[in-house]
Amino acid sequence: MKRAILFILLFPCFVFATSLNFSTFVSDFSEKIYDADSMQIAKITGKLYIQKPNLLRMDVKTPEEQVMIVKGDSAMIQIKNTKQITYSIIPKENAWLIPSNILFNTDSLFNVNKTGDTLVITPRDSTIPLDSIKINKNSPIEFMDIFTKDQMLKFRFSKQQIDKKLNPKLFLFPKSSK
Repeated sequence: MKRAILFILLFPCFVFATSLNFSTFVSDFSEKIYDADSMQIAKITGKLYIQKPNLLRMDVKTPEEQVMIVKGDSAMIQIKNTKQITYSIIPKENAWLIPSNILFNTDSLFNVNKTGDTLVITPRDSTIPLDSIKINKNSPIEFMDIFTKDQMLKFRFSKQQIDKKLNPKLFLFPKSSK
């Protein structure tokens, strides 16, 4: 859950921080997660939808079907087979994770260095729990690697579509069945 929230919050931040000029981004994705010893511990596949300035949806297909939606500082995860829905608000101490905050504060929060076709993004503040992010700066985005002290997350994107009109219903939170 922590990994998922970190990704769904960070991805739009760094996509937009790279100055890629689009209003929407849709892509199939695969993610491999490695532990501190570089052993692969998970592989995740699905479809990603982003709409500026602060909407994101991930439809995870494997290993377990789930839907993750972020709207501003609110997040929702729905696990399909159990119909369990979790809602959360990003706490104020983690406000740096909110896409709109990073969009307007990238220079003060992160160092962005260009190396060939790759951007290397590192936090300026040691309280931000990641070491670096590498993302290709070409459009469409092909990869993003996130490094933390105990994990590496490698995302690969395919069938990218830019500026595709998205149905607003994609970003609606389902009603909880309490």
